[in-house]
Amino acid sequence: MDFNHRENCGICHTVMCEHTQADFISKFAEPKLDMVVFPTLLILDDEDYRHELIAKQYPNHERFHARNLDQFKKHLRRVGRFDIITFDHDISDDERETGVEAAIYLVSLGKHYIPGLCIVHSWNTDGAKNIEKVLLEAKYPVEVNKFSGGVIIL
Repeated sequence: MDFNHRENCGICHTVMCEHTQADFISKFAEPKLDMVVFPTLLILDDEDYRHELIAKQYPNHERFHARNLDQFKKHLRRVGRFDIITFDHDISDDERETGVEAAIYLVSLGKHYIPGLCIVHSWNTDGAKNIEKVLLEAKYPVEVNKFSGGVIIL
């Protein structure tokens, strides 16, 4: 877009305003990114100690913590696509609020939310298989890795 005051100003959309070419350039120039962007990690688990253990395994990731389904949904709506999402199955005493429901919700958001990797870390074998099934059917990248000795086996 060129700066031309004989036509409408690109900033205020009037003819012959007070804006200068420098104003125009500062508004439409490419921003200079001098900050580091970290990969993102969303941890879904109801146990605080597991959040800490997973976070230690990914020290260079910007981490988001969800301890229930509502927090999981909130982070997805706010952040969008994550590089990694970890799933526990049993996240609530309510049997309708599980890691499977979180996976179903993630898939329902569409292709713009497909993470780089989904890690299912639940000790609940049937629950882990069900989460994996939902993600694989949607063709999401998924690994099933359980906790052992305080870390996720990768």
